[in-house]
Amino acid sequence: MRAAKLRWPVVVKPASQGSTIGVTIVRKPAQWRDALALAHRYDVDAMVEAYIPGREVTVSIIGRGTCTCIGASGRGNCCAGRLL
Repeated sequence: MRAAKLRWPVVVKPASQGSTIGVTIVRKPAQWRDALALAHRYDVDAMVEAYIPGREVTVSIIGRGTCTCIGASGRGNCCAGRLL
């Protein structure tokens, strides 16, 4: 894939990682190689996706029952929700 064909920004990440490990938001072509190098530190395959502004939330659930999920933003805001 050629970087010149993409619409910026994009997200480059390892294909098999979770959360934000090895993830880069690439806003300009000059960042492309470094983003791929970081993704490839964690997986031989990398994914490129369209960037969608907003907050990403990851929730891991182990077992059954009810849990409370708490998220925080970089601005000190906090939110909580219950999963059944």
